[in-house]
Amino acid sequence: MGLDHIAAYGGVIVAKMIFDKQMIDAAKNLKIISTYGVGFDHVDTEYAKEKGIVVSNCPESVLRPTAELALTMILASARRLRYHDHTLREGVFLNADEYDNQGYSIEGKTLGILGMGRIGQQVARFAKALGMKIIYHNRHQLDEKLEAELDAKYVDFADLIKNADFLSLLLL
Repeated sequence: MGLDHIAAYGGVIVAKMIFDKQMIDAAKNLKIISTYGVGFDHVDTEYAKEKGIVVSNCPESVLRPTAELALTMILASARRLRYHDHTLREGVFLNADEYDNQGYSIEGKTLGILGMGRIGQQVARFAKALGMKIIYHNRHQLDEKLEAELDAKYVDFADLIKNADFLSLLLL
C-alpha cells in the first residue's frame, strides 16, 4: 500500500503508529501531527520540526480511561473475578456461601500508588471515594494541599511495598 492517500491532509492524529520521515515526506500538506496520549516516541519530532510541522499531544484523552482501568483491576482482584470466571468456564460452580469464594471489599484496604502523576492522582481520587487508604511513592513528594485533597501519605518505596494491600504502578 502506498502513502499517496496522505498527501492531501493538513493534519493527522496518530496513536501508536510510527510516523517517521517517510510518512512526513508523503504528507506534503501536513501542518500538524497530534498524538493520542502523552508520548511522542513514535513520531520523528526533529524531522517534523525541520519541515515546520507542529507536533502536539492529547494527554487528557488517556487520563481518566487509564485511571478507570486501574480501578477496575483493583476491584476485579478484590472480588477474585478472574478466578470465578475461570472456574465457571471449567464447569465448576463454587459455593457462594463460603467466605473464600466471596472475595472482599476494598473499603478500608490500603492502596499503594507508585507514580503519583496525573493518572495516579485520579486513581487516588477514585480509591478515596471508595473508602481506601492511600499511600504513595513518587520521585517527588506532592505538596501538602494536594496530599490533603487526596488523603494520601508519602512513604518510601520499602514501606509502599510492605504496607499496600493493592499496588498500582503508574509510571511514565
